[in-house]
Amino acid sequence: MGKRRANNEGCITKRKDGKWMARIKVGRREDGEVKYSYMYANTQQAVIERMNDLKLSLNMGIDVVKGDITVEQWLKVWMEKYKQNLKPTTKTSYYNNIRLHINPFIGGVRLNKLETGQIQYMLEQAYNSKKNRTKTKNEKSTSLFFKVYSVINGAMKQAVKNKMVKNNPCDDIVFPPEERKEVRVFTLEEQRAFEMALTGETYRVLYMTYLYTGARLGELPALTWKDINFDMSYIDLNKKAVVVHDYYKEGKKTDYQVQDYLKSKSSKRKVYITNKLVDILKEEKERQQLAYAEFGWEWSEENLVFPSGAYTMLDMRNIQTMFQRIRDKAGISHGTMHTLRHTYATRCFESDIDIKVISEQLGHKNVKTTYDTYVHVMPEKKKLEMEKLNLLDQLVV
Repeated sequence: MGKRRANNEGCITKRKDGKWMARIKVGRREDGEVKYSYMYANTQQAVIERMNDLKLSLNMGIDVVKGDITVEQWLKVWMEKYKQNLKPTTKTSYYNNIRLHINPFIGGVRLNKLETGQIQYMLEQAYNSKKNRTKTKNEKSTSLFFKVYSVINGAMKQAVKNKMVKNNPCDDIVFPPEERKEVRVFTLEEQRAFEMALTGETYRVLYMTYLYTGARLGELPALTWKDINFDMSYIDLNKKAVVVHDYYKEGKKTDYQVQDYLKSKSSKRKVYITNKLVDILKEEKERQQLAYAEFGWEWSEENLVFPSGAYTMLDMRNIQTMFQRIRDKAGISHGTMHTLRHTYATRCFESDIDIKVISEQLGHKNVKTTYDTYVHVMPEKKKLEMEKLNLLDQLVV
């Protein structure tokens, strides 16, 4: 007598026409009759994958007997099965966009009933979002529009591939015009005022390092003393701090992690620093070594350069909050942490440093990215030099 199959185990057979068929028990109807789901594919591997997708849905408690799953249910399956290898920061972004911008508008819609108009409305709500504190009254969130679109479009592409829906309703979405963001830069007077306002601040050295390296927000909280080469006057930026949220587990937890990778290969870089910053960092290291000696702690070059008061990784939200307070203290009207990065780049251009060197210092993928970002703040003579590139068009005729 053959072994009886367990629920959701399923069976696979090859039909006479050469196609493969999978059958799996998915539950019972209201009258008690067993309900099966059938899947077909040209290859055995393809039908196994489709059956495994269905098993995953059943194991996650999704009711496939009463009809097709909802958008929210499918997004949960999609993230669980197809997006587990995302970088922590990217995965966090996906979960945030699903939780805040997708599920509230279309999460309850049946996947096979989802229409372009519903997605368009959802994306327009994200576009008009005012949740970002840095936005002015009339500013739109073009970047958020595309981030949310990327998530729902990716999920719907997979749904089409799995033959759960016939067409991708995201194909007909109308996109907003891309707008160049204003590059906010401190003037020389504002920079002097900001540096003066840092006097007596606990994290003065941190903000001076941002201002004189152009480092991104997450790069300095992860910095250790072994990453600083005082003899050669450079900082080796090779990792960053990231915050990861897991919204699909009981409770919400925020966890900081140090990653050994950055945004791109070009992001891993040696940033050469001025003698002024070298001296500031040396003084900070000596201060910390004395503090460790007083507590009887063993010093290590693996120690964080900018730890919190509890000697743990500094919270990036606190860094931003402290910046706003110091900025206001300096009498500067507006600006974000990224303003320090833009200010560093601008001072480099004003000092007539070669654009390729600046691009490498900033960790840009190529010189074009640097030029496109800072063309509006480059000195006039630098613009004229870059305009000579147009002569290349005349050489190849």
